Amino acid sequence: MSLEVRWSNTAEITFEAVYDFVINQWGFQIAERFRNQVSRILAQISIHPFSFQESSLKNVRKAVVSKYTSFFYEVFEHHILLVFFWDNRQQPIFI
Repeated sequence: MSLEVRWSNTAEITFEAVYDFVINQWGFQIAERFRNQVSRILAQISIHPFSFQESSLKNVRKAVVSKYTSFFYEVFEHHILLVFFWDNRQQPIFI
């Protein structure tokens, strides 16, 4: 059984910001690879929601998409909520 993956507004906005950055820096083909990698990871966590490490945010897990990008998500009984995407080169917002 797999859980439904839901996107928060913040996850949608931050994903688009990262995607747009990748297009502008490296082009459409690399941006599509990024999108496909995110899709593969989302499929994985829908089946195995606890396969990625817990973050320092309470009840939030961190999935590393690449050395440059991660996303954070929360597991609920009947769904997974994507919280936001993060450029790993930025200063941490938490410790």
